[in-house]
Amino acid sequence: MSVGSEGYWVSPKGDIITVPHRHINTVVDHPEKFNLTKEEVKKVFEKHKEPLGFEGFAREEIMTNLIKDDWIRIRYIPRSDSFTVQVDKMTVTKKNQLYSFAHEALKGIGGAKYSPNTELKILDLGMRDLDKLSLSEAIEYEFKSASVIGIQDYVVESKLARIKRKVLEKLR
Repeated sequence: MSVGSEGYWVSPKGDIITVPHRHINTVVDHPEKFNLTKEEVKKVFEKHKEPLGFEGFAREEIMTNLIKDDWIRIRYIPRSDSFTVQVDKMTVTKKNQLYSFAHEALKGIGGAKYSPNTELKILDLGMRDLDKLSLSEAIEYEFKSASVIGIQDYVVESKLARIKRKVLEKLR
């Protein structure tokens, strides 16, 4: 098990992106990776009269919009040996991405290796419980493997490719 409080983004296409410090800092530092511009991010912080990167209302608005746009936010909580996972709603694709994340977490992500008993607490945007399962339970399901990468290595999916992927997911 790891000692820190690690964070991860899971992209709409399933890549697991390590978050070096705070999720909002990753967005502020690399907005283009989230299909945002620096100006769009700054405007949200200005609207809420908060400094860039502050963990307040602007952060909440930006993160909520990203989660609604199929990003998954994950944070490891050492004191409870669990991950909090935020999704807009659970879909087959998101379940597959979480099973893949569980597999990678058990193998070790960036030097952080987790226990099979570490729990995934899956929450919706209202912080209501959608599901709870251990990493060992999650890897019992079929999954596609994912890449674990830093934000600088993430390749943004074009809007057309994203639309095609979503249509194909619905046809399955």
